[in-house]
Amino acid sequence: ICAYMPHVGHSDEDVESMYLLLSEVLEGERKLGHCIILAGDWNAEACNCSEGSSPSIGPHGNQIGNTRGSWLHSW
Repeated sequence: ICAYMPHVGHSDEDVESMYLLLSEVLEGERKLGHCIILAGDWNAEACNCSEGSSPSIGPHGNQIGNTRGSWLHSW
């Protein structure tokens, strides 16, 4: 699955709607037993993971993130 998240010119509601849509698609694919590879342009500044946090971003993120990066990390 490839996703292109709304850029900074779009409202937060647009971004939240996209995360909801992606969650629904992923849930449907998981129920079907499909192996999922998710890639995309997240239009977010994700910062480094701290010790003990989710390894979804890893140590090569930015030193400072933004709100949409936090959303990505918590999603």
